[in-house]
Amino acid sequence: MAYCLQTAQTYSRNIVAYLKGLANNPKRLYPLHFQRFISYLGSRARVLDLGCGPGLLAKAILDNGARREIVGVDLCPEMVQVAKKLAPGGCFICRDIRGIDYPESAFDNIITSSLFYHLKPADLAVVAAKMTWTLKPDGIIFANFLAGMRSGLLRPRFSDQPMWISFYSPEQVLAIMRENNIACLNMFSREKWLETATGRMAAREYCFLGHNLKEPGLFGRLGSVVTPPMIFCQQQRKTEASDKVIWELTGELIRDMPGQAKQD
Repeated sequence: MAYCLQTAQTYSRNIVAYLKGLANNPKRLYPLHFQRFISYLGSRARVLDLGCGPGLLAKAILDNGARREIVGVDLCPEMVQVAKKLAPGGCFICRDIRGIDYPESAFDNIITSSLFYHLKPADLAVVAAKMTWTLKPDGIIFANFLAGMRSGLLRPRFSDQPMWISFYSPEQVLAIMRENNIACLNMFSREKWLETATGRMAAREYCFLGHNLKEPGLFGRLGSVVTPPMIFCQQQRKTEASDKVIWELTGELIRDMPGQAKQD
């Protein structure tokens, strides 16, 4: 548990540098692969955003569906405050994700963007079980995770100290999901460069679209549901106008952060 708290505290201390990194690279504000998940959402979907961060994906979900509801949870209080400003139509809560206790089938969909980066295998298994419980039958899960390196302490460029970063093989994630009756609708990948204090490091990012089966033993009869990984098509892009709006909003949030005038 201590490593999760340390990660949250590190984000808290470095929130301005983190947001500046996003604002300086608009392509990171709205992951291209996230469009596939949005296409599954109904106009009235109730969505749980685990590890919501500054609320960028929550804003995208609300902007694309006027009657959608979203609940975001993050252990970093500064992230939660930023999310409330960026996506005022959502409900954002500061809490340890491993302790969530929402009712069974309370949400239509779940997103966990970058959450797996910061969870060790035992904690990921706990969160996966809670996602299955909280998600409605046939609900869709979006997750992404890193592969290609050894898990351990890494210092991102925006941070003043190292934080825990987990790397998983696709087989590891599929096994954890399978144990919790989450089938793989699709999984695709792309090269990802990690910006660290010592330079850029090459890794691979996998994006997972899962389907909640919620019936023990169903995997044995639906083995074909799990599809092999496919490479993400970089040509799938959203409009530059939408990028520009979120970029400008992020810049405004940075200027509003306490003490930012002194840092500049």
